[in-house]
Amino acid sequence: MIKKLKVISVLTLIFFNFVNLFANTDVKIVAKINNEIITSIDLSKEIEYLKLLNADLEKLSENQIKIIAKNSLINQKIKNNEIKKFLNTNNDSPVIENFFKDLYLGLNYKNQNEFEKSLEQKKTYSVSEVKKKIANEIFWNDLILIKFNNQIKVDNEKITKQVERNIKKTESKEYFLSEIVFKKDNNKSIIETKQSIIESINNVGFENTANIFSISDSSKFGGKIGWVNENNLNNIIIEKIRVLKNNEISEIIQIGNNFLILKKTEERIKETSFDSKQLFEKYFEIERKKQLDRMSKIFFNKVKIDYTINEL
Repeated sequence: MIKKLKVISVLTLIFFNFVNLFANTDVKIVAKINNEIITSIDLSKEIEYLKLLNADLEKLSENQIKIIAKNSLINQKIKNNEIKKFLNTNNDSPVIENFFKDLYLGLNYKNQNEFEKSLEQKKTYSVSEVKKKIANEIFWNDLILIKFNNQIKVDNEKITKQVERNIKKTESKEYFLSEIVFKKDNNKSIIETKQSIIESINNVGFENTANIFSISDSSKFGGKIGWVNENNLNNIIIEKIRVLKNNEISEIIQIGNNFLILKKTEERIKETSFDSKQLFEKYFEIERKKQLDRMSKIFFNKVKIDYTINEL
C-alpha cells in the first residue's frame, strides 16, 4: 500500500509540474508529431543552435528562421522514433565523441570549454544535448546501412578505371564547396522552382537559401560540404566548377531526380600519396556513401507519411 501511495505521489508531482510549465504563457506547443510535442522552448534552443552552425541565418526574417528550426525538430523526432524501432542505442560511443570534436573544431572553437561557453551564452543546448543530436544522426545512418546495405551496387570496373586515371598524379586540385540540393516543388513548374531559389540566393545569400530549400543534411551548415578533391567529382560537376571564380555559384545541375547548385569558396593544390589499393577503397567508399545518402532521403520521405504532423 505504501509503495502504491509513493507511485501516486510521484505521478501527481509530475502532472502538476507539467501543468505549471504550460501555465507559463511564455511556453507554448508549436507542433505535434503523433503524440509527441515540440514547445516554444525547444524551438528557441534549436534556433540558437542553427544560428551557431550558420551565422548567416541572422539575415533571415524571424518567421523564416522559425520555419527552418521547426522542420529540423520535426525531422529529428521522426528519425529518433524510427531508430528506436530497430536499434538499441548507446550514447557513450567514442564515435559520437569524435564527431562532437569535429563539430566544434569545424566551427573554429579551440576546445570544448570554449564551445560550451558559447552554447551557454546563446541559451541553446547543453553539451550533452548536442551529443544526443549527433548520436541521433549517427544511429540514423546506422539504420540506413542495416536496411539497405545489400542493395548497394558499386561498379568495381568503373572504380578501377577511375583509379588508373588518377594513380599517377602526384598532385590534384581541391575545391571548398557548398551545395543546395533541391527537388521540383509540386505546386510549381521546375522553371518557377529554379527561379525561386535563384531569387532567394540574390536576396538572402547562398547559405540561407541552403537552409530554406536544400534537402541535403548539409543544409543546417548553410550547405557547406568542405574541401572536395577534384578526383572525387564526376566530369559534369568538374566542368561546372572549374570555370568558377572564388565565391561564385554554378549553373543548376541535374543529378537524377534532384537538382544541384554549387558554390566554390576557394581552391588549392593538394599533394597525393595514395597507392592503388588505398585509392580504390577511397573511391569505393565515396560511391557507397552517395548511394546510402540517396536511400536515406527516400526512406525518410516514405516513413514521414505515416506520421501525423500538426503545426500550431
